[in-house]
Amino acid sequence: MSQQTDEMAQLAQDEAFLKAEMQKLADKRAMLMRQQEEQRRQEELNKEFTMTALRFVQGSVVVNNSDYRQDVVVAQQHIPTRHYIGNGENSFAAEQWPKLKQEMAKLPNVKILISVALEKEIYAWINSPAWEINLGIRSFECKLGPKGYTSQIQGVPGAEWKHERKLMLIPLTEGWRLHDKLNVLVEKDGLKVEWSSGAQKLILKQLEGRARLDEIAMMERGVLYKDFEMGPFKLRHFQEVGAEFIEAAGGRALLGYEMGLGKTIISLAYVVKNNLRAIVICPASLKANWTREIRKATGKAPLVLSGGEPTRYDMIRLLTDPPQVTLINYDILSRKSKSTTQTKDQEGYTHEKKEVRFLWADLLNLSKPDIYISDESHYTKNVEANRSEVMRQLKAPRFLMMTGTPVLNRPGELWPLLNVLHPDQFPAYETFLRQYTYDGKTARNVEELRQLLRSIMIRRTRKDVHKDLPPVDRITEYHDMGPKALKLYRKIESGIYEAIGDYSVTGKGGHEMGIANLLAMIQRLKMVCAIDKCEITAEQALNLYDQTDEGGYRKVLIFSQYKGVAYKLSQLLGSRCLSFVSKGRQDFVTAENEERDRLVQQFQNDPNVHFLVVTEKTAKEGHNITAAGHVIFNDLFWTPAGHDQAEGRAYGRESDSHGISAYYNISTIPGPEETTDESIEEWIWQLLKEKMAVINEVVEGVEGSRDVSVVNELIEKMRGKMSLNKRR
Repeated sequence: MSQQTDEMAQLAQDEAFLKAEMQKLADKRAMLMRQQEEQRRQEELNKEFTMTALRFVQGSVVVNNSDYRQDVVVAQQHIPTRHYIGNGENSFAAEQWPKLKQEMAKLPNVKILISVALEKEIYAWINSPAWEINLGIRSFECKLGPKGYTSQIQGVPGAEWKHERKLMLIPLTEGWRLHDKLNVLVEKDGLKVEWSSGAQKLILKQLEGRARLDEIAMMERGVLYKDFEMGPFKLRHFQEVGAEFIEAAGGRALLGYEMGLGKTIISLAYVVKNNLRAIVICPASLKANWTREIRKATGKAPLVLSGGEPTRYDMIRLLTDPPQVTLINYDILSRKSKSTTQTKDQEGYTHEKKEVRFLWADLLNLSKPDIYISDESHYTKNVEANRSEVMRQLKAPRFLMMTGTPVLNRPGELWPLLNVLHPDQFPAYETFLRQYTYDGKTARNVEELRQLLRSIMIRRTRKDVHKDLPPVDRITEYHDMGPKALKLYRKIESGIYEAIGDYSVTGKGGHEMGIANLLAMIQRLKMVCAIDKCEITAEQALNLYDQTDEGGYRKVLIFSQYKGVAYKLSQLLGSRCLSFVSKGRQDFVTAENEERDRLVQQFQNDPNVHFLVVTEKTAKEGHNITAAGHVIFNDLFWTPAGHDQAEGRAYGRESDSHGISAYYNISTIPGPEETTDESIEEWIWQLLKEKMAVINEVVEGVEGSRDVSVVNELIEKMRGKMSLNKRR
């Protein structure tokens, strides 16, 4: 047993010895291999090596290695953009040529062969710009360099590629956007862009102009129009900003103020301050309102155009003695006139040529106005409609578009407005749709479109400027009576004058006529006015809802004294409208108290209900209808308190604090611009304002003092008019 143990120990010693010897042999073998490798490497380094630049192809240098050298291969592999072609050839991006030469020069016995012409070509390409920008007569001429791609600036609106000249033409108005796109190439990709001095100056001017417009749009009040007054008007702070934006935009702008924020006053301030001759285009229903505002602002009556075609008087007046402001409505402006002319050729054959012209547009352009003002310019949103077509034919140095709803349904509705303002920037409707919609409907590239609008449009909502508005912002709008209503009005008015005789406010007169009977006849006059305004009020309510931004108080509360009028308004407004009045078998029926409460709650809480039509007595007290942000009085009540209490239904309470806009629609009598004939509603409105002024001055806040009837004063006004007519 002991002998076996000794043998095992000896074997272990022998095994350890053999392992040690084997390790020595392995180490010696590794050393010999390293020596052999070093000897081989030294022999390789001592061997002449040549890297030859063969050719320059599409921005890449192709080189050939004369032999294989490990250090050369490793060095070349570490050069970015290296690509092995085969047969000892590699390609490198031209920008890497200096680095490749530098790395090769560090290695021993490496020779670089390249012709002078080839190296000159490479460095010319390295130093060449991606684009060269020059200023042309009507556009920026962008010359494509060897490192540029048309896709880099093809997205600029109005870009046009000229293949034969290798030029991309960019509208002059798009210089700022061209600069933004190319600046990305410089900062991100390290590419070079060369600008001519003329191009640089123009783009700098555009960038400064955009920065200035951004600065103005963010101001809380204006500087240039600070405390600006004209007649009885003094601009509010946000209105000063709007006028200053128009000024900075060179008079070509889109005033996107929400309805009721004074777009009319802002535009007139710009016209008056710059002493411009303006032509205002508006819906027919707003001509009376514009006429009054112009008279107040300028002290002069505007020329109000009417009729399907210009008369001789219109032509003489506009071409020889045009007023500062001229009014025309969309319907007559967009009326086409067709004519046929006959000519004979040399062989005696007769040829007919048919022409379609907008005669009013031709005349207005000939009068050379300083500015066109398009009110409610969303009326022109339909590209194929006559209204839109005729707007594109109007020419003036300045053009102001005004609407609270630049886009009603889809982005394409912006193009008719933008094309009129900047035709070079927005030349084609189809291009605009491709750029900013997927299918002509769904918006795309929204942020790009917003950037585009920054230098064109200024937008304000009531929410933006609530600090600058009174709790109840009262707005008066005047509307001419239609022909049928005016005829009936005159007939009733004549009967009143015959009946009134020498009636006195004491109730004693030749006809011994009681005030109640006289009041009933006056009510008939008021009702004629109220019925005539129904469609105007309904359209106004729809516009107010549409032009108020989502998230604001968009709903509209409408008042009328008359049940029949309230019912008609609810029918015009359709399924989105609730009303306290319904139609019974023989007459109109007012909802009972419980039903009225239910309707109010539905109006307050149902997002699908936008309008509520009520009568004076059923809703002016007892209901909190604070979901409404707008109140419309289709017709006037008899006392200031009645209106004040009606407004109070919508005015926000402590738990739901918000202001409202209250619209008072007043019927006017159409006639010549110098007419002084006033309607019954104009008289009532004047008396109501006088009563309210006295109340506010003497006993502000005392509700009982507000119930002052205007009937007696109204009768005295009618007596005065009757006496004046007799003297005439």
